[in-house]
Amino acid sequence: MIQQSKIRKMIFNRGADLFGIASIDRFNHAPKGFHPVDIYSKTKSVIVFAKRVPAESLFADSCVPYTQINTLTVQAVDQMSFQISIELDSIGIKNVIIPTDDPYEYWDEENKTGRAILSLRHAGYLAGLGVIGKNNLLVRPCRRGWYPAFRKVLL
Repeated sequence: MIQQSKIRKMIFNRGADLFGIASIDRFNHAPKGFHPVDIYSKTKSVIVFAKRVPAESLFADSCVPYTQINTLTVQAVDQMSFQISIELDSIGIKNVIIPTDDPYEYWDEENKTGRAILSLRHAGYLAGLGVIGKNNLLVRPCRRGWYPAFRKVLL
């Protein structure tokens, strides 16, 4: 069996700032259709990692700097996910990548809201990477207060 420390080292070597693993039993309260085993029936655990965004962009008077940081971070995390997935596969760990900014498969017409196939912020919370803030984002403390953590899930 592959040690968690080996996976941790692999993920941090690819540029992640946070890392955690949540066993599948931690997702017992996931809504039907949005549980990790609904995506990949062989799921035993969820690997979650995060990339910190430069905190000051959150305090800009314009939303443009944050939008740019968000776009760049999503692209970087997706690229990291691909490389990590290939590396996990090469050591015999079967996995499925969950896109960072995945399209909705579920749309609630009445409330005009969509849902991704898996809540990445909840996966991050269940893996111990932070808490769900008042802004409904996964947050964790840093020197200047709290910052949103980008997260990526591999099954």
